Amino acid sequence: MPIPLGFSEASRPIDVNVIESKAQREPARPRSLTIRGEVPACRHGGTLVVAVNMTRGVSPFRPWSPGHRFLSADAALAGQTIACRPVLGDNTFPSCWQAWRIAAAPAADSRPFEMKVPTSLSPTFELKCSSHFLPN
Repeated sequence: MPIPLGFSEASRPIDVNVIESKAQREPARPRSLTIRGEVPACRHGGTLVVAVNMTRGVSPFRPWSPGHRFLSADAALAGQTIACRPVLGDNTFPSCWQAWRIAAAPAADSRPFEMKVPTSLSPTFELKCSSHFLPN
């Protein structure tokens, strides 16, 4: 695929609402995040990118193989289950983030999305989520 000379629309940040599971307070049960937002209308479709950043106090936490701690995610776009592709795999360099790519088909109206992300990190680590939409 050739590199485009220009884009018909600019990429943009997406506001997200994050709910952390109540199980986080119970050490024997894993934490999970529910991330919700709106994919904007886009006549050519695009890619939604959702990222989770990990910190401990004021310092970034860079575990080996962050994909091992955040490899799976389940997502729905407009109520329909959709595939999430992790950016970092299971055996990678240390990183303080993990992100997923979600393909979004062209649409005349904005659509809600929801992701559920389980993690093996203890509650002593802070998790911050962000999202961007990259039009085709």
